[in-house]
Amino acid sequence: MRTNKKLIFFIIFLFIVFIIYSTRVFDCCTISYIKANMNTLQKIISERYFFSVFCYMALYIIASACAMPGSSFFLIAGGVFFGLIPGLLYANIAATVGATILFIASRYFFKSFVQNKYPQQAMRFNRELAAQGYAYLLGVRLIAIFPFFLVNTLSGLTVLPLKTFIWTTSIGILPISFAYVLVGYQLSMSHSLDALFSTPFMVTFGLFGLLRILIVPYVYCIVRQRKKLIERLNF
Repeated sequence: MRTNKKLIFFIIFLFIVFIIYSTRVFDCCTISYIKANMNTLQKIISERYFFSVFCYMALYIIASACAMPGSSFFLIAGGVFFGLIPGLLYANIAATVGATILFIASRYFFKSFVQNKYPQQAMRFNRELAAQGYAYLLGVRLIAIFPFFLVNTLSGLTVLPLKTFIWTTSIGILPISFAYVLVGYQLSMSHSLDALFSTPFMVTFGLFGLLRILIVPYVYCIVRQRKKLIERLNF
């Protein structure tokens, strides 16, 4: 009975995703569309600010929850229309909420199957994840080399606590989010791609690249220390 219930919910979820894709509601979510309608969109936002924020966050949440590509667009759009700090705040909340929805959906539909299908591997992985899950996920978010939706989906298949997933996601995506929101903010200030080659912008992206390089050995050290601790406890 429980399996049938999951199947029904999964079919409904797929149907919703199909409807969203088929209605092409996200066709306007392109940089070229923003550029062509910049004045009109800014006027709408200035007149109906909170409604615009709601629509922006709702679209971003839907896109993230349905594993749709285009996170960079929403981050840039946040900087263009809402400024650096507000845009970063709105984007971070929306991305975290959307990621959490996908995490919960993945856990609800597929976790039991994966855990039962590979019990030995799952037991070992879950034991390590229980001790150092935050380091794994936080490192993956900060390095930002894996697709956003893939990390959300795979995390749901594990025993990673929901609260750990939420705070590591929210904090971990801040650097890459700031970089893209800054792109949008610079574009809104100059209305020219020349802003992307300004000194503040280049310094910011340089620091972000340096952070990605430095975080790798840090995460490796944490994981290695935790693994040694687990091995000692087992003996």
